[in-house]
Amino acid sequence: MSARENGTDFLVGLVLGAIVGATVATLFTPQRGEETREALREKGAELKARVDEVASKVAEELRQRGQVVLEAQRARLEQALEEARAAAAEARAAAEEMRTRFLQRELFERGESAPEG
Repeated sequence: MSARENGTDFLVGLVLGAIVGATVATLFTPQRGEETREALREKGAELKARVDEVASKVAEELRQRGQVVLEAQRARLEQALEEARAAAAEARAAAEEMRTRFLQRELFERGESAPEG
């Protein structure tokens, strides 16, 4: 696990811990019913805002990581394609060389030309 992942995990844990702690403190603080409901609404709005913020940060980090992986895979694919093209060119050249030698030998055996090399 990388330091970056640990940082994200810590941030998520910190936010969730703070939210749970605030909610528990609100529930156990002696207040009238209306005050408690209002406090819970406020805490709920704060919770939603914090969760949205953390979710946005995590989503952005995941997008960035995905982009890095995508770029690395694209580079590997391009390298593999270049190697395949080079191998295909070598195979064509070797096949052409074999064809030329074969034709020269055929012509020599018919007496139409002298062999080369």
